[in-house]
Amino acid sequence: MKFHLFAILTSALTLLTGCDQSKQTLSPPEPKGQVHAQDIFKKRMGLFIHWVGSTPEHGSGILFSNGQTSKTPDEFADAVDVNKVCDEVAALGFEYVVLTDFHGFGTMLHPSAASDKWRGPGYTAKRDLVGEMIAGLKARGIDVILFTHPLDGHDYGAEQKKLLGWNDPEGGYKKWNDFVNDIHAELTERYGKDILGIGFDSEFSLSTNEEWKGKLDRERLRETILSRQPDLSLIALTGPNETCELAMKEVWRPSWLDPWMTRSEEDWDIETWPAYKRSIGIVQGHHWATIIPPEGGKARLTAEQMYRYTVLQAGTATEGAGTCWAASPYTDGLWEKGVREAFTKLAAYMAPVRESLRDVYASRSYPTAEGSTLAGLPHGVVATRQTDDTVEYLHVLNPPEGRTLALPTPADGKLFTAATLLADGSAVKLQQNADGLQLTLPEGINWQPLNTVIRLQVDPATIAPRNLALHCPVFASTSIERDPAWPPRSDSGRIRLVDGETRALPRVNLDKEGRGYPHDWSTGNLGWSSARSEQSSEQYVGVDLGDALTIGEVLLYPRDDGKNAGQGFPVDFQIQVSQDGEAWTTLISQKDYPLPNGVQRFALQPQKARYVRVLATRLRPNPSDKGLHSFQLAELAVLAP
Repeated sequence: MKFHLFAILTSALTLLTGCDQSKQTLSPPEPKGQVHAQDIFKKRMGLFIHWVGSTPEHGSGILFSNGQTSKTPDEFADAVDVNKVCDEVAALGFEYVVLTDFHGFGTMLHPSAASDKWRGPGYTAKRDLVGEMIAGLKARGIDVILFTHPLDGHDYGAEQKKLLGWNDPEGGYKKWNDFVNDIHAELTERYGKDILGIGFDSEFSLSTNEEWKGKLDRERLRETILSRQPDLSLIALTGPNETCELAMKEVWRPSWLDPWMTRSEEDWDIETWPAYKRSIGIVQGHHWATIIPPEGGKARLTAEQMYRYTVLQAGTATEGAGTCWAASPYTDGLWEKGVREAFTKLAAYMAPVRESLRDVYASRSYPTAEGSTLAGLPHGVVATRQTDDTVEYLHVLNPPEGRTLALPTPADGKLFTAATLLADGSAVKLQQNADGLQLTLPEGINWQPLNTVIRLQVDPATIAPRNLALHCPVFASTSIERDPAWPPRSDSGRIRLVDGETRALPRVNLDKEGRGYPHDWSTGNLGWSSARSEQSSEQYVGVDLGDALTIGEVLLYPRDDGKNAGQGFPVDFQIQVSQDGEAWTTLISQKDYPLPNGVQRFALQPQKARYVRVLATRLRPNPSDKGLHSFQLAELAVLAP
């Protein structure tokens, strides 16, 4: 969070600058443990719990439900009723929890040999509260993302700053980075196989602010974590960047929505709030943490508002999890006044249509564009889909006049064989032709603005072959993230190579109906790009499928945006596979490849592989990019036979 426990920072993050991408190498990690990387894209509703302990230099602003504060990390950790808290989280229907650790002056609510070695005693708890929470939530089917702060040194005391090298620039702040990487290595080794990912607070050393500038080696931190547990999703408030493919938007008050600081802190008209492709964390109570007694609390949003925005985000978020509501429980499982009541009602709204909001992806038949609002939804509908594409769900949030809903032709060409109301199974009249889709409610049934969900059964013949690379971890020789010559919010990045968007989508302004991409704060989607250079260079990009899977075809989608169409596609290249990410077998070799138009398909003899990569050995100059060379793809798909 962009805040201290005692003061909320109201300045915007400056998302400028970058590092020398030509030196960046993003190698395939060694396979370990169960793959989790794809799971985060199925999560549509989470809870943000912000717990931290005291330090010898600072007290804690976090309160117990009786209004008292803890004096040590042990006092706070020992007070937590893990079973009560986990039961509460499960009862309220959350799919995932973001749980803070190594935060709030660098305290940790578990033992840490790394912290004790670097800092001495007093900054960690003897009880492994974090481990107990992860185990308790996992037992209830709830995933955990740990949230850390690798640049919180500005909050540390003067003695600790000196001890840890916070202001020592020698070797690129080597001492501070040694400390941060030791902490994250220990966290990953201890919890990595049992969590969904790691999220990071702070501006990530990306701004020109001297307090943080140059203090974090982002590539080293990525390597430290993924070399130990490659199946973790990495998420940054300022992502994507060299460390993280994914990003989270945080909202302390409505003024933090985009465009930044353009609305009042009391603008709770959620019908006008924008939707995001990335995950979003929204404070529902007084604060991220419990810094006031329970009776002083207040639910900022009603259950109805939370339900509608959760659905909106469920149909929009293609670059991570859906909405994460921030409202920490007290250590005894109690909540701020009004918060539990709102969450309980939210869970009741979701219960009859839970199938459409759990373990689902945003729809490709009726996609919701980033920046869309509830008030301006085209056709009044937000859609989600089962991950195997066999079912589409239409959430009719703004019902039409009369009993018939008219929609255009599905964007992905699907045909539907049946339609029912998800809540009770009632049949809905379905008519589909070349002009679009018409759905008519049965006599005597009316639209419900909160939870009218229509379940559409998909004709199997119109489901595209399974893309094994969808949402898989991407590795590359170099990547465009934070190239100084590109906009602060890049339209390209590793995550966009495997997000299912096969066409390059440049940024455009919103139209009057709220469609399109907000030009000033969001991104388009050009896929992935290597670093750009004046001369051709050898570059590669690939995906980790998570296990040895049988593959039958590789699809390469070139850019198709205007004068850049086909540009970035290599002249000479090879398609290679590997079982371990080290020894590669070439299956396809191409030389003097012409400028492509549309998807390029490469059939393979069916075989097992875990890693698939494209090795480009000669690049073409792009006349629309000052003649610079780069390897670029809108999408890489690996199909099962």
